[in-house]
Amino acid sequence: MKSIIFFLLVFLLIPISFNCDDYGTVDLQKELNLNFEVARPNNTPEYWSSYNQSYDIQLDDKIFYKGNKSLRLQYLNDNIDGLSKIYLPLYYIRGSDLKFTGYIKTENVENGYAGFRINIYDAKANNKELRMKEAGATGTNDWKEYSIETFISDSVRSVSIGVELTGSGTAWFDGLEMYIDGDKVEQEN
Repeated sequence: MKSIIFFLLVFLLIPISFNCDDYGTVDLQKELNLNFEVARPNNTPEYWSSYNQSYDIQLDDKIFYKGNKSLRLQYLNDNIDGLSKIYLPLYYIRGSDLKFTGYIKTENVENGYAGFRINIYDAKANNKELRMKEAGATGTNDWKEYSIETFISDSVRSVSIGVELTGSGTAWFDGLEMYIDGDKVEQEN
């Protein structure tokens, strides 16, 4: 019985510790890395989390829209989404309209799309997922601007923004911008 109670406490407290307002002490101007100019040693974007072994997710210093790098998601195998995302500090965005824009370039994207996503988790860990299934980039295209937006309620527990590639092909993302209640969040990098 004690182990079940311990497990429940740990299970319930871990998400809270990572998504509370104290987590949001990042400096939005420095730590969003929306232009992908700051790299980790493994050539992935600093502050961003990347998921899926079916895709190669790396910074690209040969193909970019703005600055010196873009983020490239390239299909390798299996048909599972490739995703790179960053969690947002809640005290900046609760009770606000959130808009996420940026440029996407694609090569041979088939059976899916390249686009942006916003994940919102409430206090009960319910997930509201906004994706660009119908409006995302497909085929082979030069750089084009895309956007996604939603209202963030006061009761959210966690919000992340991200870029994704579903299906095959390669997609590059660059020049990302975030707006809170219509005001652009300026970036230093």
